[in-house]
Amino acid sequence: MKYKVWYDETHSILRYSQTEPLNAEDIREAISITVRLAHDTKQRRLLVDLSEGPTDMLDKEARKVLGNTPCPTCSIR
Repeated sequence: MKYKVWYDETHSILRYSQTEPLNAEDIREAISITVRLAHDTKQRRLLVDLSEGPTDMLDKEARKVLGNTPCPTCSIR
């Protein structure tokens, strides 16, 4: 698995970890999962862990998609 997005009930926070580089489709999928979890759990905090992956985590198209995407948890109230 390239990445994992989940709700950490112990710490009441959304978590994201990534172990392999992502392409644009991976980014779209990860954002969709994050938004759904944020709405379902009413959590706005997201802990991102990139410590297990390579330094080149996103290809050029993936960086562009990520850069054009609004904050996935900012609309949670």
